[in-house]
Amino acid sequence: MRRSIVAISLAGILGALCAYGVFAFFQNTYDGHIVQEEGVLPPLPCSLNKQQCFVDFDGKRIGFEASPRPISFMEPTLINVSGLDGYDDIKLRIYGLNMEMGTLIASTTKEGEIHRAKVALNSCLLETMRYRISVYNGNEALGLYMDFDLER
Repeated sequence: MRRSIVAISLAGILGALCAYGVFAFFQNTYDGHIVQEEGVLPPLPCSLNKQQCFVDFDGKRIGFEASPRPISFMEPTLINVSGLDGYDDIKLRIYGLNMEMGTLIASTTKEGEIHRAKVALNSCLLETMRYRISVYNGNEALGLYMDFDLER
């Protein structure tokens, strides 16, 4: 009888630990990407705070640009995405990679070959906040994104 109670207790503890592990993993996952913990972030290949940045996507060179630069918290910022021909309903989803601040979904207007969205980004207590701009056509993720940092 005593072995049964010990076995059931151990099974319950192991089950709780496994459930916690699964919960912790999904707590740090957002939009299919692992949320990076606070600490040293790897350097980015390009800074939207300094210049226009480019990504090769589907055989095209896609440009991302922010105005004004540098990007400021809670200030209107214009995000331009160029080179996306053939898409009618471009939306930008902007979310934090090293903090959870929710997702900002911005519709774009097309002016010539540039898709434009006006956004204002939230701030948190971290010294460096890394954001991701994911590009969608309607509700379908294109697999195109640009990461950028904001410093306090």
